[in-house]
Amino acid sequence: MSNATTNPPVRTADIALLIPVFKDQAGLERTLQSLGGQGIAFDIVIVDDGSPTPITAPAEAAGQRVVLLPMPANGGITKALNFGLAHIRAQGYPFTARLDAGDTLHPGRLLAQFEAFRDNPALQLCGCYVRYVNPDGTEVGIAKVPLASDKIRNAIHYRTAFFHPTVMFRTAVFDSVGVYNETFRQAQDYELFMRIVKRFETRNLPVAYVDYELADDAISTRQARKQAKNIVRACLMNFRPLYWGSYFGVLRRLPNLVLERRHTMKLKSLLRIVR
Repeated sequence: MSNATTNPPVRTADIALLIPVFKDQAGLERTLQSLGGQGIAFDIVIVDDGSPTPITAPAEAAGQRVVLLPMPANGGITKALNFGLAHIRAQGYPFTARLDAGDTLHPGRLLAQFEAFRDNPALQLCGCYVRYVNPDGTEVGIAKVPLASDKIRNAIHYRTAFFHPTVMFRTAVFDSVGVYNETFRQAQDYELFMRIVKRFETRNLPVAYVDYELADDAISTRQARKQAKNIVRACLMNFRPLYWGSYFGVLRRLPNLVLERRHTMKLKSLLRIVR
């Protein structure tokens, strides 16, 4: 595999697709193979988060330019995201989209999100549904999220309102709210989304444009308690005393702080608690 440029020229598109990766060359290659049919030009910005065996990438994928940004040492996903954002902002990309190594992008997602921003100049963040799949590709189900900005603004206090690998930002929003909070090694996306929804218009598209693979070694599985702790922390930082959802958002995550993930998932299934 030929190497993408590590000293990139000026951007060649309006959209940067940001993909952080650590020790997952195979997952990255699967993801790069899924990027066709987007209907719009974009640059692919890959951040190698200090992998022991350096990540390699082609100069192009799906006909789009690839930029590979190696970090000098492993810093964790939050630092990797900000490392990539620093490049994206410096290059002046108007839009920043997200995807994770190992996930599969469906045709048309980037164009659909770009059109949503084009049609609504006030829109700052746009996501969509995801399709959960097993490692063998078998569909588990479609995970839905609130669609309209007012619904998102309330729901985010007690349930998932965006799936991180599905979102596209208007890059200028980071000038207003800041980048990912590096004190959050987990749930950094949730904390950032809460900052954005408080001040700006957001939405989700009612289409599952991303396949998210359910794997036992996912961060949300291996570090479920730390994830829950940081979600509760973000909820408390953005607590609305007169809104019931703020209380429910904290209370429903308390089991995650003391129980193993398999037990909390069973409890949620029995009680049918929204994710």
